[in-house]
Amino acid sequence: PFIEAEMNVLSKRDFMTFTPVVFILIFIFVSLLLRNITLAVLCQVNLLVALVWAIGFFVMTGETLNMVTVVMGAVLLAIAVADSIHLLSRLSDQMRQPGMLFRDAVWSSMKHVWIPCLFTTLTTSVSFLSFLSGTVRPTKTLGIYTSIGIFFALILTMTLLPSMVLLFKKRVQPRSLPRHDARKTNGLLEYILTGSGKISTRHFILVPSVLLLIVVLSLFGMKQIKFETNTMNYLPESNNLRDDIRVIEDKLGGVIPFVFIIESNTAENDFTHPESLKMIDQVQQHLLEHIQQFSTSFSIADYMKEINRAFNAGDESYYRIPQHRIDIYDYLEIGDPEILDRIISPDYMETRLSFQSRWDSNETANELSDYIHSYLEDTLGDEYTFKITGLSSLYLHMEENLRVSQKRSFLIAFVIIFIMMLGITRNLKIALICMVPNLFPIVVTLGIMGWQNIPLDVSTIMIANVTIGIAIDDTIHFIVWFRRNMEKGMSHADAVLQTLKDVGKPVMITTVVLFMGFFVLMLGAINPTRAFGVLTAFSMLFALMGDLFILPSLIMIFKPSFGSFSPQSNK
Repeated sequence: PFIEAEMNVLSKRDFMTFTPVVFILIFIFVSLLLRNITLAVLCQVNLLVALVWAIGFFVMTGETLNMVTVVMGAVLLAIAVADSIHLLSRLSDQMRQPGMLFRDAVWSSMKHVWIPCLFTTLTTSVSFLSFLSGTVRPTKTLGIYTSIGIFFALILTMTLLPSMVLLFKKRVQPRSLPRHDARKTNGLLEYILTGSGKISTRHFILVPSVLLLIVVLSLFGMKQIKFETNTMNYLPESNNLRDDIRVIEDKLGGVIPFVFIIESNTAENDFTHPESLKMIDQVQQHLLEHIQQFSTSFSIADYMKEINRAFNAGDESYYRIPQHRIDIYDYLEIGDPEILDRIISPDYMETRLSFQSRWDSNETANELSDYIHSYLEDTLGDEYTFKITGLSSLYLHMEENLRVSQKRSFLIAFVIIFIMMLGITRNLKIALICMVPNLFPIVVTLGIMGWQNIPLDVSTIMIANVTIGIAIDDTIHFIVWFRRNMEKGMSHADAVLQTLKDVGKPVMITTVVLFMGFFVLMLGAINPTRAFGVLTAFSMLFALMGDLFILPSLIMIFKPSFGSFSPQSNK
């Protein structure tokens, strides 16, 4: 209970830190990008309304924050701003066109970005909704409400934001028409985009080869990934409660109860018989001797031995199981109900053995569980049945739930997103090509987790789904503009370079915003939240590498065509 209370305090503190910090960072970054305070403020107003709608709906449905859902505000802001950046970036380009009326520029920008923004919203929502297929409720809750919030953001970006831009036309338009060469302002971004485009189109064999080597190393790292379900290890190292737990682990035998329930199959072997109690005592002694993580234990056998000694003037020779069943009946009748009710059932058919344990790791706990199962099956035979319960059992079952949830939810997200990409491209080869750069950041991130001994837990199991759902967004923008350029008659190489000019800047900007939004979670006090934030932040950078290098290289290798159009030049 103390750990749960501490988690609640830390989660509330984290929420009050994450959301404002991300909001402020986005404002600073968008202001520097757009060089127009009015547009930056309008963008923030749009985000704020989306956030209020999402969190308000979350609270109205009776949900509460926990160590997983606490990231919803920061994650939603980081994802939602992407649509605004694409719209405003396109608007900035449109307003530079000679003779373009302001209202026409706004309308043209909306027409160009709403389709890719719609599909990016759908793919991101799918990645979060895929958590519903899992068995961990906090991730399911985060998935459904973040997905709803993302749709709120899309609706507002295509309605409220353009309306506000038109309303404040006089404050927006003059500052959005810079007289200086735009290349001086965005020189670094254009240099990076041009350089990556030339590398990908000229060295399209070398680039995938180098990245393939990284993938192979990452796969070896993935094999070493472990699971962590002990909530005590979620506390930060500096937390006072964690220090207290260490003292108990070192000095008082541990804080995790390892509990067995043993049930007699017949009344002839219930736990009023001396032979049954002796069997319980034998099991206790054997496990205490052979399992070093167990420090102490308690059962009905211990209680009977203590009462037997007490009724024989404290003679230590009577600290044993009573020899006669009638004595056991008498002791059960006069025993303390507060103790007996916890260790034996009213019909004497079930009894509870409790061991105090030091929790080493999930791997060790699984080995102990397998050993105990094997030993009890051999010892109890057909006369008794057993089950392991208590907090230790919860941790072990939770690991299995995490494992199943991750595989199932990611498979669902991948299949649905692939089908959507197939609908967007209307070409199987192109859809397959598009999925490769989006698997790259997931493999690399999971590989880093394995090499750095970062475990999968209730937060980090979401990394794969979140990454593919967000990373595919930039791929969609890239492929939509690439298709448009190909339909103009460009070669594959020219279309790649032009696409990077058309959409590369907002793609890089949204990646940086996403990186900042997730990296802010590093300020959290709960270890899984911090790990989720840092790893997902870097996975966004890996996804950008995929779109700048892997996707163009694969396009140059396979040279896909769109529809009936077949480019004349394949340089």
